[in-house]
Amino acid sequence: MECIGTVNYQILLNGEPSKPIKSSNGLRQGDPLSPYIFIPCQNILSAMLMKAEADGVIKGIKLGRRSVAINHLLFADDSLIFLKLNRDTCYGLKTLVQTFCDLSGLKMNFPKSEMVVSKN
Repeated sequence: MECIGTVNYQILLNGEPSKPIKSSNGLRQGDPLSPYIFIPCQNILSAMLMKAEADGVIKGIKLGRRSVAINHLLFADDSLIFLKLNRDTCYGLKTLVQTFCDLSGLKMNFPKSEMVVSKN
């Protein structure tokens, strides 16, 4: 991701280009390259969640008594993560998300994040 993070801008001031303005945040919303970078990142997150469940670090939920457990659904830039609520699972998820962020350079937007707990 480091090679994508170097973007330079120039503005015209009185018809003359300014000195280059270097951006430090990489891709911007609406950038046509964005979806093509995002898909491999989501695949990595998905693989990490499936491995964590296989290793017993997290435990997904079942929608019915005879159904298989699911632990996540990914759509565009949204991630829905479904877990049995207990301290170990929450700690495992926190560690997994931090590892993913460290590896990918992405950050979780906590103000846009939500946690819903069911009594069931």
